[in-house]
Amino acid sequence: MFRSRQFLVCALILACLCQSSAIARPLQVQAVRSSSCPGTGSARAVFMPALPATGNHHYIVYTLMRGGGQSLVRYDLANGQKSTLVQLDGDDYTVSARVSPDGEWVLLKRNDHQRLQMVQLVRIDGKYLQTLYCAPFISNVQMSPDQRYVVVSRLYESQRYNGISTYSIELSKGTLRLVLRQPADQSGYEPLKWAGNHSLYMTKSLTGVGGGGPFLLRDRFNLYLLQDVGWDQSRQANNLKLLLAMPSHQPCLDLDVTPDNASVITSTCTMSSDSQSTVQTGPARIQIQSLRGGSAHVIYSLPHQAITYVRSISTTTLLFVIGDRRYKFASTFTLDPRGEEQNGLWTIHTDGTALTRISTAARGSTSDFPQFGYTRGDILSNDNQRYAVLNNTFSSPGVASSIVIGSIPRGKETTIETTQQPDQLHLIGWSEF
Repeated sequence: MFRSRQFLVCALILACLCQSSAIARPLQVQAVRSSSCPGTGSARAVFMPALPATGNHHYIVYTLMRGGGQSLVRYDLANGQKSTLVQLDGDDYTVSARVSPDGEWVLLKRNDHQRLQMVQLVRIDGKYLQTLYCAPFISNVQMSPDQRYVVVSRLYESQRYNGISTYSIELSKGTLRLVLRQPADQSGYEPLKWAGNHSLYMTKSLTGVGGGGPFLLRDRFNLYLLQDVGWDQSRQANNLKLLLAMPSHQPCLDLDVTPDNASVITSTCTMSSDSQSTVQTGPARIQIQSLRGGSAHVIYSLPHQAITYVRSISTTTLLFVIGDRRYKFASTFTLDPRGEEQNGLWTIHTDGTALTRISTAARGSTSDFPQFGYTRGDILSNDNQRYAVLNNTFSSPGVASSIVIGSIPRGKETTIETTQQPDQLHLIGWSEF
């Protein structure tokens, strides 16, 4: 059960709602463009010329690792054409990306061969590749709804501190600010999604340290509001507000906030382990709790199957994934046959009514959302009528992956890309403008 901080939530949420009405506009700053890293401890202003107006465009963006190479790819839904936007290193397993709010740019994180990671920006036609910032151990990058800021999470390791630091980059000026730093070891605040143009929902996250340096653990708990990414760390005490205290170590926890900033949605399942495997299965449940006060209540539960993802796609509708998994040590994922028949995408209203199946994962398969995918354009088209998911099929030869596009309500599905281990496939999201 969550414990709410009712005395400050209402004012904070209203402030976020006031922020969020601005429409994203590309910056027209004439900046010096370069694909090399800026100086240590600095960032670079960006140049974001708008695309020529040539009608409506609908793309799916993803990364493809195949045959020793890797690329950032754009798939055109109109004609099925695939275009490479950026060639990436074939051995870079740290690549992640996000499509900009206006759909015309891709924010990219990748290695630079010098134990650093680069935050880059490239237009959806593959032009204007530019590097904003470089640092070690970058875990998360996000662009604000008005495209004024990029927020960067860094896992940090030193003799005195091991945790997560949050920086903001003001894109028109290249101004870099340290916004948050958690003083306790092996923890910090990780961005969840934007609450407004300059405010972020954050969660508490834990870090570990391995041979390659610090890494982010899946555990996330507590919900915070970072009120302004333009404030530096000296104002941290007033900038970061706890909205909901949540138990730590909830198995396979996923969470989202409704588009009206009114409620938090969570899903949990059950995990158990023995010497041979770890099982992710039921009981599982989806809960909703108002950010304006009150207790959480269950809107849907399953006795035997796992709920692995949940997203609020409107103020009244949730999209979620059912998918049991069993991880065999020194092997691969296999599915728990007790729940496989329900694996796939589902929708349900926030009052617990109108449960609807959207897709069925093929036998031996589960569906995944994009990493850090919390905005509508990461999973759904602008009109909420189509979805894109990554389906993974587990078998003795290894994992086979495919990106599938389907319609809501349930209709025809189209597979646009497939891979088989050791090749890898990662869905980024929709680009529409």
